[in-house]
Amino acid sequence: MKLEWMRDKQAHALFWAVLDSKTLKFLESAPRPTILDVGGDDGNLTAPLAEKGCRVVVLDINRDALRLVPSEANPVRADVRRLPFKDGVFDGAAARATLHHVPDDLREALAEISRILRPAGLLLLQEPLAGNPVYAMARRLFPTTWHDANERPLRWEEYRRSVQDYWDLSEVSPHFLLTYAVPFIVPRVRISRLASETALRHFDEFDRRLLRALPGLSKYAAYIHIFGRKRVAAT
Repeated sequence: MKLEWMRDKQAHALFWAVLDSKTLKFLESAPRPTILDVGGDDGNLTAPLAEKGCRVVVLDINRDALRLVPSEANPVRADVRRLPFKDGVFDGAAARATLHHVPDDLREALAEISRILRPAGLLLLQEPLAGNPVYAMARRLFPTTWHDANERPLRWEEYRRSVQDYWDLSEVSPHFLLTYAVPFIVPRVRISRLASETALRHFDEFDRRLLRALPGLSKYAAYIHIFGRKRVAAT
């Protein structure tokens, strides 16, 4: 039996603040770029860009999620492996927790994303990883209504190598060694009293310091962040 998907909004917002802010890097290339949010669900990741006047298209296969896309963005129902756009029409693409849903077609999906980007187009990729023991155990023992049977997080090297086929990478960073599960634990075990903002911030900083001080622990991180610029073909 699958558990209802629940998360503590305060803890989630705090732990994800750094990754959420990465979307603003798109503004460094153009004041109002055209961005495709791949597998964007309700468009929450790219909503700040839409609010700043960027043209944002949120693509997902979930009709119910697309109904919640902000009015400033444009919802499109489609599969990441068959994007319904012409070549080179977007300045950038963002994909969070999308490609682990098509692990056997990872390169096909990345090729499609590359195709619809203009020369030197930007990619922001944030995906769950297979190496985090807490995350792996939770997924196996406590499946939720949010997860489907076909999704499969990959190792960070698999993502990095595949992305490098099309993009020159400027950022590759691991995230969430111990903290990933906290937003989902808080509402279930009723530890809200202990989960004060101060306590959560200390835990978040401890987690980040561990990853900085002991780079070898990166293989156990729960998430990877990648940012890159599309490689321009030699003429």
